Amino acid sequence: MKQPLPEIACRMDLHVDTLERWIRQGRIPIRKSGGFGDYDESVLAQWARKHNLPLKTDADAPADACLAKEETLHQAMSRGGVLHGITGTDTESVLSQLVAAVPDLTSPQREELLQRLMEREALTSTGIGKGVAIPHPRSPISDSPPSPRIVTGFTVEPVHYRAIDDKPVFVLFLLLCPTTQIHLQLLSRLAFCLRDSAFLTFLQTQPARRELLDRIAGFDRQLEPA
Repeated sequence: MKQPLPEIACRMDLHVDTLERWIRQGRIPIRKSGGFGDYDESVLAQWARKHNLPLKTDADAPADACLAKEETLHQAMSRGGVLHGITGTDTESVLSQLVAAVPDLTSPQREELLQRLMEREALTSTGIGKGVAIPHPRSPISDSPPSPRIVTGFTVEPVHYRAIDDKPVFVLFLLLCPTTQIHLQLLSRLAFCLRDSAFLTFLQTQPARRELLDRIAGFDRQLEPA
């Protein structure tokens, strides 16, 4: 099946820039041909179900659904803030400090978030390698804040985190998003940054909030459409 990329984005509640980036990254079973996407409807539907994304019919997809501006890392990280000096030698103690730093959560929400994070870690570690972890709940928490936030945390000493490369973690990005779609968009942007070896070296300096946000703003600009 062939369909214009904006129409596919509308059907999946995605920004068209996110869809194009996922196609470039090979993350979604769609082939790009000019301004069109070529895909097998059943294969795409199966992929969407697996990733908790909709695949609406053309009639159900509003014409402007793909035109909403994509959330940026700078916006989400600004809301979440940067936490230096995280102590502890295990996953739970580190995550407890990160959860305590998330703005605008009630005590019950913090308890739920920590529980959900630990459940996610029990399935498989969110330590992605090279000293980086991206903890997140598998689905949005109850009454999640309407705007996404990312809390960036730096540990005093690297922490054993059962990461995929078995290296201890020194920086964590806690993602808290109101929807699965926004989570995947921000995760895609963050993955783009973390593929940059110079950025990883920069993170090892445990930069101040302003320095980090300035660097992230530069990556966001790279991801804007030409």
